[in-house]
Amino acid sequence: KGRFFILCHFPIASEEFMQMVVNDNSEVINVYGHVHSNAQKGFYKGTYHIGVDTNNLTPISIEQVWSESWPEEMMTPEVVAYKEAHSGDTNN
Repeated sequence: KGRFFILCHFPIASEEFMQMVVNDNSEVINVYGHVHSNAQKGFYKGTYHIGVDTNNLTPISIEQVWSESWPEEMMTPEVVAYKEAHSGDTNN
């Protein structure tokens, strides 16, 4: 779908890695947990905290992470077309 996720238990701690891979690449999101209620809720500066403790004790779907971290105005026309063609399709 044109988006890449780096899944980690902890948020990425290396500023150099974050700058190189996440901050300079709008297609990469660092998805993490561990920091509990000390984390920024939802999408924030290339990261997304998915811990249930900051999300009303509710699991977060990858679709929610994807849509909140990449609004349509940031998508290329090809990605918008893909999204429209596969809306409701749970196999991709």
